[in-house]
Amino acid sequence: LMIIHHLEMVKAVYTQEERTLINTKRNGWEAAEWAMLALLMLAFLLRVVALDAQGLWADEMATVVISERDWAGVIKWVIDDRVHPPLYYLLTSPWMALGRGEAWLRYPSAMWGVLATALGYALGKRLHGRRVGVTGAALLALSPLLLWHSRDARMYAMLTALTIGSSYFFVRLWDGARRRDWVGYVIFSLMAVYTHHFAVWIMLAQFVFIALARRHYPQALKAWTLGAGLVGMLYAPWILTILSGEGLRRAGISWVPAAGLLDPLWTLFTFLLGHSADPFNPVFYLAFLPALGLLAFAVIRFFGEREASLGYLLAWLFVPLAMVWIISLDWPLPEKRAIYMDRFMIGQMPAFLLLIAWGLERLARWRRWAWAMGLALILVPTLFSVHGLYCDVRYWKEDWRGVITYIDEHSQGRDLLLITPAQYHILYYYRPDVPWDEVPLFLGDDEKEAEVYLADEMPRKMAEIAARADRMWYVVPTPVVNAHLFVYDREAKARERVAADAVKGWLDKHYSLSEDRQFPGVYLVCYRLKE
Repeated sequence: LMIIHHLEMVKAVYTQEERTLINTKRNGWEAAEWAMLALLMLAFLLRVVALDAQGLWADEMATVVISERDWAGVIKWVIDDRVHPPLYYLLTSPWMALGRGEAWLRYPSAMWGVLATALGYALGKRLHGRRVGVTGAALLALSPLLLWHSRDARMYAMLTALTIGSSYFFVRLWDGARRRDWVGYVIFSLMAVYTHHFAVWIMLAQFVFIALARRHYPQALKAWTLGAGLVGMLYAPWILTILSGEGLRRAGISWVPAAGLLDPLWTLFTFLLGHSADPFNPVFYLAFLPALGLLAFAVIRFFGEREASLGYLLAWLFVPLAMVWIISLDWPLPEKRAIYMDRFMIGQMPAFLLLIAWGLERLARWRRWAWAMGLALILVPTLFSVHGLYCDVRYWKEDWRGVITYIDEHSQGRDLLLITPAQYHILYYYRPDVPWDEVPLFLGDDEKEAEVYLADEMPRKMAEIAARADRMWYVVPTPVVNAHLFVYDREAKARERVAADAVKGWLDKHYSLSEDRQFPGVYLVCYRLKE
């Protein structure tokens, strides 16, 4: 709200004509402020309504396990985990001291999503005027992708807000390297890189832009170099700590699939329409194809006019996207890791939406009806996707709460739950007192190890379990693992995952099935251990 209400004071004496112009501008500011107030209220309501309608999924419960520690414990955990920097968990730790409910855990993400909407307005206005700012804020407020992650106890809404803030102060440096803008840039950028490693790609895009535009912005180049250098020095200890020892080889991202040739196109689809849009539903192309047209128009306009504001948005969008895509292609390299996931790259999404807002504003200059039609084509499919996010069970995250509730309701007394080490945190949050036992987690390349364990250790393990339980529940996680979280083949992939589970295959051969059920992202089966 401070950003929205930041107005320049008028101190000089003006002619009547100048006063009329100033009053017109003030009225425009008032209209923009009312529009932004409405958008911020809408953004808030969309993010907090029914915030606990779904239970926590696996990554959110990992947030609980990590953030319940003191700060020293959080740092130790994330260093060992090597996947994410610590800032989100450090901020969540004192928040969790006040409560552990699902809605409470997700509330900070909702607020980061609202802040991203406000900062999107400030940045759009700074680059292209109030109309682009308001339109960009509207797209951010309704963004299915940002809504998804604003209702998730993870760091991605926070990353989005911080990258927009970094870009806002970066753009302010173009007009003169004032100290407050430089400090703002350093703070937002440093927080961003300590929230998610992919924020580094945003700073790379800023470097590419300012290096190419150095003749036009020599002071900004100096200020950015000093600011980015300070961020780098403060970020270096963390990177050196992570790279020491085994480096990133221990990071738990081996599940990320290699990127395909069309993945960047589908990433743009997700940036606009979110994870709750079906790429095989033609309705969504009513928005996506016009959005691509507006993006192409921005590219053509940039190369024709060399407009700096367009150049930065294009660099912000395409430089990180291209780098991550190239790294994640299926290169024949030893110990190669793919890193291509849309949620990792959510920091680039605001650039795409602001480019769309710019294109719509250009349509308004040409024909008002063209602007109205373009806006409707973008918003109607977007609202369809928002509806799916809230109301369509196909797009639900892993329903571990439903699994535990079902076990509670159908337990027959001497029941036991068999889990893998990857599922400790589910019991830790929902049912730490449930009787349980464990088997190792076997991944796709552990077939030999699984055969040895099932032949030598599993009979002894099951004899011990049968001595204290009459029935045994077993869960097979069936999460969506493609880069864009498309769910069109979710059921087929779930069946494949269940059929390939080595432990379930062994149990099917040795025990009678009592019941089974597929939940969103989780398959649950119960065996009778005694006839």
